[in-house]
Amino acid sequence: MRLRVTTALTLAWALLPGLALAGQDQELTERIKAALRDNPEIVLEALRQRPIQVYDIAVAGGEQKREQAWREQIAAAIKKPIAPEVGGPRAVLGRADAPVTIFEYTDFSCQACARNAAMVLDLLEAQPQRVRVFLKHSPSDEYARTAALHFEAIARQSPVKAWRFQELVFQRQAALRKAGPAALQGLLDELAVEPNALAKDLADPDLAKRIDDDMAEAERFHIKNTPSYVINGVLIEGAAPKEAVLKVMEMIEAAERKQP
Repeated sequence: MRLRVTTALTLAWALLPGLALAGQDQELTERIKAALRDNPEIVLEALRQRPIQVYDIAVAGGEQKREQAWREQIAAAIKKPIAPEVGGPRAVLGRADAPVTIFEYTDFSCQACARNAAMVLDLLEAQPQRVRVFLKHSPSDEYARTAALHFEAIARQSPVKAWRFQELVFQRQAALRKAGPAALQGLLDELAVEPNALAKDLADPDLAKRIDDDMAEAERFHIKNTPSYVINGVLIEGAAPKEAVLKVMEMIEAAERKQP
């Protein structure tokens, strides 16, 4: 019996694909299919003999399934885009007239935000004519809220300094959080931020309202993770790699080309 199983297995794997594709002997193909249905242990034996190959196939299949599910999710989001509000003059990174607008929801206390901060800079370097970025705030504690207010206040003096402030805060995140909000003063001195104008802007209730509005907007869009990104109305939650953002941009452009 063992010999017959092995022989049938050899014939099945060797003959079935070629016969099915070429259609040379439909009767034999059907007989082999029936034999495999009636004797599934043949297939199981083959799988046991090739565990590494089976694992590789399963992993590849799982990755393809996740990719397909992700693409379906993005395609559905493209059909129902969300619309974040700029909410008055805000610091923009990139060209003001860029065709792709990214809203980045961030938290200055968030370690994932710090790790993924370079992604936006890499994206802008790769697509300098194509992308502009606005920062939205979703602070999780008082330190992060203070840093967010400083970002917005500095932006009134210089958007360039504001984005540099964000970069430095994330680079020195652990030390700054440990020292508390007062430690931000060293960054202000380093960036040569004008102190009187900064104090006036920090006291402006409109800036505090901006932070509150950003948080309310994130809740309205059911954004639960930072960082998160809204790309031309399409939400990606979590620390997305640059490749994922580029794929979303490509899918959005493809959908726009199909529109009448």
